[in-house]
Amino acid sequence: MHMIHSSLQSFDASHHTLKVLYKKLVWSFDLLFSGLKPIVDWLGESIPGAEAEVEEDPFLMGGKFMAVWAFTHDMEHGYKAMELPNPTAKKPCGICGCDSGPNKWWDFRPNSNWMGKVFNHAEFQGSGFMKCVLFQIVGVTVLCLYPDWMHCKSLGTDKPLIGFRTVFTNMGA
Repeated sequence: MHMIHSSLQSFDASHHTLKVLYKKLVWSFDLLFSGLKPIVDWLGESIPGAEAEVEEDPFLMGGKFMAVWAFTHDMEHGYKAMELPNPTAKKPCGICGCDSGPNKWWDFRPNSNWMGKVFNHAEFQGSGFMKCVLFQIVGVTVLCLYPDWMHCKSLGTDKPLIGFRTVFTNMGA
């Protein structure tokens, strides 16, 4: 949805580029979810003439609404832009309780320990991973986090299939 090269970003506490962008996005998405025309801007200040317009027709999109479906990201973006765990940490995932101990994140078997550790919404709220302002959007839960498959996909079944294909191909078949 957005791409702001890190060299163009301000990380100053008074005007952090991503935090300002995200605050505007939260305001926008909450309006789209409500389906009502705004009377205040993203800073909470009155929009001149907005009250009169709302009295005539309060609906933003003819009575329809919009909801956020998913945040697609790779682990690095999740860490740098959404304040999710560092992908090189002992607990690298913001979606489940995998770790480098008994719930090994590199165990891709269907019955691996971490498979049963995927957070529900209450567990995600208690995890401390909801630091990013995007998690304040109405309806956003852990189920909206959708790691990009090209960067985060489980290699469980793919590893043997790719290995088998490589061996099979090298045999001249």
